[in-house]
Amino acid sequence: MKQPNPYIVISAGGTGGHVYPAVSVAEYLVEQSHAVSWFGRSSGFEQSLLSNHKTVKYVPIYHVFYQGRHRYIKLMAKVLGLVLAWGRCLITMLLNRPRYVIVFGSYISFPVGLAALCLRIPLIIHEQNSVWGRANRMLAPFCKKALSGFETTKTFDNQLVTGNPLRLSWLNRVPEVSRPQSDPRMRILVLGGSQGAQTINQLMIDLIETYPLLTERFTIQWQTGSHLVDLTHEAVEIHSYIDRMYEAYSEADVLISRAGAMTVSEALFFSLPAVFIPYPYATDQHQYHNAIAAAKQNKQMTVMDKPTVTELYEHLSAMNAQRHNRLVGDNPLIQYNGSKTLAEFIL
Repeated sequence: MKQPNPYIVISAGGTGGHVYPAVSVAEYLVEQSHAVSWFGRSSGFEQSLLSNHKTVKYVPIYHVFYQGRHRYIKLMAKVLGLVLAWGRCLITMLLNRPRYVIVFGSYISFPVGLAALCLRIPLIIHEQNSVWGRANRMLAPFCKKALSGFETTKTFDNQLVTGNPLRLSWLNRVPEVSRPQSDPRMRILVLGGSQGAQTINQLMIDLIETYPLLTERFTIQWQTGSHLVDLTHEAVEIHSYIDRMYEAYSEADVLISRAGAMTVSEALFFSLPAVFIPYPYATDQHQYHNAIAAAKQNKQMTVMDKPTVTELYEHLSAMNAQRHNRLVGDNPLIQYNGSKTLAEFIL
């Protein structure tokens, strides 16, 4: 008798760094004809994103009870919400027992992972950053397999570095460089995450104003996010958001960005020389550690903490002189595709 395809539960929430890789894995599993449910918040980023994914069943397990400003009431309401979420997970999983549960981080993952452990359902954890998040760190010693996008500052006996799941449309694509031959100038791609980064935006404005001849040697494609930039220049393309990221990475000679896990992983995928400016207030300085991990894997990636305009300009000029020596294929994680590697533990 043919065995039915396994039913999988996935949970992730909070920021795109947790949610996007989880979506990639969910889409890959659906393509392999597996039933996938996503356990998440009743309202939030992941809920709005998955509203367009009719093939993934969204199960709201966490509800916000209090949105006021009183710190202690807010904390108590959150704890109560997590306890109730754990109870909902237990009941839901008892009624329809999944073959595996996969969690990707943020507080919403904790009651889901804890319910799986209580019911002895195999639990797989994926940590995207170089520093384990709190929820993943608490669950990791007890799970079947602890997977990570990078080598981490703390390791577990059951840990395996798989790389991060990138966009599903990139699954079978080979990273390529497609610089326009008609323009010899070095092309800079500037990213501050999906929400933009005011510090990087202001740094780029100061760079262009301080060195007006810069655009004779460089062109800039710049994702500003929601922070509007009042600048018009023939060598500067400004976007609030860039949809065609594969093409943007392929055409770039150098990247300037924060050091979120997915941005760093995508830069490594393309072996794109980069200047990472980590967000200084990231939890446990995980962006700094992500950038350091990337710089160890690709010598053309640099970490600059609060660079001055002069320091950035001099570094870009040095990179321009060396840009024809780009180390394409020098990244050991290129051999991995996180979505496929992670799914191999299930299929």
